[in-house]
Amino acid sequence: MTQPMAARITELTAKRVPFVHATVVRAQFPTSAQAGDQAIVLADGSVEGFVGGHCAVGSVRTAALAALRDGESVLLRVLPEDGPDYPESPGSQVVVNPCLSGGALEIFLEPTLPAPLLHLIGATPITDSLAAMAGPLGFAVERAEDSRPPDGAVAVAINLTAAAATDFGNLRAYPAGTPSPPNASVLNFYPDAAVANGAIIPLGIAGPNHITIQVDMPLGSMGRVHVLADVMGYFQ
Repeated sequence: MTQPMAARITELTAKRVPFVHATVVRAQFPTSAQAGDQAIVLADGSVEGFVGGHCAVGSVRTAALAALRDGESVLLRVLPEDGPDYPESPGSQVVVNPCLSGGALEIFLEPTLPAPLLHLIGATPITDSLAAMAGPLGFAVERAEDSRPPDGAVAVAINLTAAAATDFGNLRAYPAGTPSPPNASVLNFYPDAAVANGAIIPLGIAGPNHITIQVDMPLGSMGRVHVLADVMGYFQ
């Protein structure tokens, strides 16, 4: 791998940008690419590097975007239509080389997808526990003191507390803009007690980073309750 290619892969990985690393593993004359040539294919279809001329790059782009979507590596074989028989390669994907000049290429396509990110806020026993669980579950962890959600946040980890209630009831939390609230409650509360529970709530469709917290009490109740929503972090 060339130094510029390695540096670009490091940069994209650090920025959590999904991409496919394409490497020519076999080239049979006449082809413009050689074994060891490499390229990066981004989610918008742009290709950085060289793994073949215009006859091959379209097939590489199509297969790379499919690999990025599926999250699985694939060996792409670009073979001439009327060429000699080539050894079988189980699990590979074969396309016909559209160029009259012929030639054969085998290109390994390896997608790199960023791990889902858990953005934790502050240092508390709860956030420490979430951080400890996140790694084994395949999440990357980022910690910050700023409670504002990061760009691209899709869900919030929140701790809800109901205190000083004067009647029985429950709290339901759900994405803002949901046509109807869920049947399940996040917590049930009762008079003269503080009750807390954690939940992971998808962010709303009615506005960026919005959720709805609904308080339910018996029909006709004049009860009151204090509700504290403590944001632990965000999933990105």
